[in-house]
Amino acid sequence: MLPDGIAPSRQERLLDERNIMGELNMYRQLGVKPNFSDIARRYGLDRHTVASYWKEGGDVDDGRCRRGSGFDRHRALIEEKAALPGARKKAVHEYLLHRCGDPDLPGYNAFTHYCRTRGIPFCEPGGPEPHPRFETPPGRQLQFDWKEDLRMTSRSGEELAFNVYTATLGCSRLHKFSYARTRTTDELIACWLETIRWLGGVPEEWLTDNMSAVVTFSGGRRVKSERALAFAREAGFSLQLCRPGMPETKGKDESANRFLSRLAVYDGDFEDERELIEIIAHIEARSNAEPNESTGVPPAALFMREKERLRPPGNMRLLEEMAGSVSEQTVPP
Repeated sequence: MLPDGIAPSRQERLLDERNIMGELNMYRQLGVKPNFSDIARRYGLDRHTVASYWKEGGDVDDGRCRRGSGFDRHRALIEEKAALPGARKKAVHEYLLHRCGDPDLPGYNAFTHYCRTRGIPFCEPGGPEPHPRFETPPGRQLQFDWKEDLRMTSRSGEELAFNVYTATLGCSRLHKFSYARTRTTDELIACWLETIRWLGGVPEEWLTDNMSAVVTFSGGRRVKSERALAFAREAGFSLQLCRPGMPETKGKDESANRFLSRLAVYDGDFEDERELIEIIAHIEARSNAEPNESTGVPPAALFMREKERLRPPGNMRLLEEMAGSVSEQTVPP
């Protein structure tokens, strides 16, 4: 309370009212009726005023609820993207950061609050149970897979069918995403070569499941592709397959699907294949800059330590010859 003769400012009155509301809410949670006279004496109010606060409940209106949000100017776009199949809140927020160029755009927590209070619905899939992830030392393992049979439409209405090669380092969780038109062995080896160049070295073992670019079945047994094995030997890594019935052993690379789901909000919002490749590169960069859920550290930061443990690649000129004439889809500088 202030000394006699000094009137409290509006800010001080609002603070007192919030303190009263907080105290009354505590009594509500405990199921106890408060002493209105005691509270009124401590805050310099009439007991009937305190009683009215108790009766009305709620909170104090300090004007913030009427203040506009930084998302208001983008509301039509948010609603448009939220209506797309597979669109998630995180994907739409990342899209706004990427496309809108608004330096005052609030963060992701504010975005989820905005969508909830404005009644903007999202169809957030529950997803499968998370796979257990087996920790490996730096430089030991890289997990790779395909994100298969993706289809997106450009602004002009052209439909593009494509795949994305995904690779994830076991220790740092660094992601590499490469656009691929097919899933052949030639395409896979071209993606491997691009990954080695990008990493600047070679992890000891590369782990995948029964993808057809690597494995064929003969007499009920898995047989690795001779072309893939020859490239692996020359590059200096061991090609490993998940144990039958246990694809979850490469669960770290499965997390790539969560990032690539952000592609959904770009459907109909890119010019051509070149721009689509640039969008995939942007998603890759963001996936490596955001703190990883398991480690709590951005993969790009942890990679600085893991990079020191990578093996030097084999003869790069020979590796390029082994990759053949496969057209690599690289991102323009």
